[in-house]
Amino acid sequence: MMVDIIDASHVTATGDGLRYAPVHHPAWFEIDPHGPAEADIMVKVTAPSGATVPCRIMRTGNTFRCEYIPVEVGHHTIDVLYGNAPIIRSPFSCETYDPSKVRVTDVDYSGKINVPMGFTGKQRPL
Repeated sequence: MMVDIIDASHVTATGDGLRYAPVHHPAWFEIDPHGPAEADIMVKVTAPSGATVPCRIMRTGNTFRCEYIPVEVGHHTIDVLYGNAPIIRSPFSCETYDPSKVRVTDVDYSGKINVPMGFTGKQRPL
């Protein structure tokens, strides 16, 4: 009997799509097995309602680009498995937002190049 040993401890995932994403726009991140992939990559994105968000996985050389389009505002959970084992830091937490609901006010129009300026940002009620 032969048993394959899969080590998910060296696999990493990076990209903004693991932390925050606007709704109705593609969000993405990359998975790097740091060498040839010896096991299947599986990704599950779960919306706040519990619905599964489809995620497309595309291989580019030795890395994988994962792309999904969130449709709900709020906390999404992203599970990344290498073989059947979660990779480092999985599951990931991603907050999604609706940019059409953001209003910027109190802008300091006296700003100068390379000098910080202030503004107030608020989300309109959903």
